[in-house]
Amino acid sequence: MKKIGKTIFGAFVDTLQNIIDGILAIPKAVGEFIKNLFVPKDGEMDKALNKLKSAFGGLLYSYELTSLATGSKEFGDITCTLYGKKVTILDASLVLKGVGFFRSIIRGFIALLLVLFNVNQFLGFIGQPAISIVGGIRAMTQGGDKSETAKGD
Repeated sequence: MKKIGKTIFGAFVDTLQNIIDGILAIPKAVGEFIKNLFVPKDGEMDKALNKLKSAFGGLLYSYELTSLATGSKEFGDITCTLYGKKVTILDASLVLKGVGFFRSIIRGFIALLLVLFNVNQFLGFIGQPAISIVGGIRAMTQGGDKSETAKGD
């Protein structure tokens, strides 16, 4: 009987010790789980980069786009000969200056749109109505709100 009691008590102690060890291992397991979520294992980043290189490597070789930026020839003057004299119809320097000016206008307009978009995103984030260019143009052309001027009379 004593032997059976010792066996039952030993099994109970072993089970209780396993439960205590399991409970004490929970914080370490949670820490390892969180670490595995954010820190990749050794070699995982290299595998991912090699996979991306192989996926996009064929794309870069199949579409040669460098000629769009560097393969163009210089724009020259448009000339003709009238009554034995060479006459310039279009001066290339004027065209290049115009293109440069037009590009700066377009860049400024795109920058304005980006700033307006970001301001509107922030205003939407804080719960305010968005800024509208169209509303400002209407107010300028109509001279303000007609209901306010009617109330003042």
